[in-house]
Amino acid sequence: MPTTPIHFGFNVIIYYLISVLFSIEFVLFNLIYLLLAELIDLYHLFSRPIYVKRRDPFKTHFFHKNFIFIILFAILIMFISVPFVFIGLGLISHIFLDFIYTTYILKL
Repeated sequence: MPTTPIHFGFNVIIYYLISVLFSIEFVLFNLIYLLLAELIDLYHLFSRPIYVKRRDPFKTHFFHKNFIFIILFAILIMFISVPFVFIGLGLISHIFLDFIYTTYILKL
């Protein structure tokens, strides 16, 4: 399952909904900040093997193991300034999508 395009598409939908609901003007940098949250997966390149289709990220990857702390950290950084709001939202959506992937898709 190609999760990266799904993560990017979900983040674009989140940005669109936020801009419509809160009347935020579309700024390309805010969308880029939201998409930068996907860099949390760069450390997957250091795992051996790099890609395993049925691997549970919450059991094997360092930054996913404590997902409650990641969500709390994301909520805390959202109070700093505007770019960090979008990075925090991107982190929360990333962990949320990984949670859905591990609970529903891997069980099939």
